[in-house]
Amino acid sequence: MSFFYRETLDGEALRASLSRTLRDFPILAGRMKRDSDGVLSVLCDDAGVRFVETHASVPMPDYGPRHTAKKGLDRHLSHAMPFWVVDRDTPLFTVKLTHMSGGGTILGLTMNHAVANGSSFMSFLESWAREHRGLGYAKPRHDRGVIDALAASATGDTRTGGAHLTVMERGRKAAFIGRILRGSLGGVTTVTTRFTADELATIKATATADLAGTGR
Repeated sequence: MSFFYRETLDGEALRASLSRTLRDFPILAGRMKRDSDGVLSVLCDDAGVRFVETHASVPMPDYGPRHTAKKGLDRHLSHAMPFWVVDRDTPLFTVKLTHMSGGGTILGLTMNHAVANGSSFMSFLESWAREHRGLGYAKPRHDRGVIDALAASATGDTRTGGAHLTVMERGRKAAFIGRILRGSLGGVTTVTTRFTADELATIKATATADLAGTGR
């Protein structure tokens, strides 16, 4: 994910606010490990995240509705190899701050999907933004005891599940996924819709009509 700013951001201040925010999100600063039983976990050892700050020799492109930023976006992201994470010193969250010539900054962020979904990612970014601005925010809860209590509600054993959760063996899990895949093959319809260049231009013009004269 990338954010584009017309003003130049303060990298030192961003590092400081990120460091403070990570105190409440220790998973992001941890490392992926494989337990003795083969289960993947995140060791919250405060190993840190990757923060790269660079300066580009070109000015900020005039991105907008008619000028997409997708082309060449990877150069503004600091990627961590997703297949070289387990039992390695590979960060689960990376930041790349690119200051453009003549002003403006691109803030590129990546997060390993194994530690957070889209909603959790946005929740973290909102917390970081509020911390950076000196505003308060609700601290996240990482207590797995809440889930364990649900799992043990019927049997008293967190390993076997209960009325709400079921711990499934690998064989049953594979069979369950197989049934889902087989069912999806026969009931999914793909529809492709194509627009001409003139139709796309009309759609864009209609969508941006209310922005005329606003400078946005």
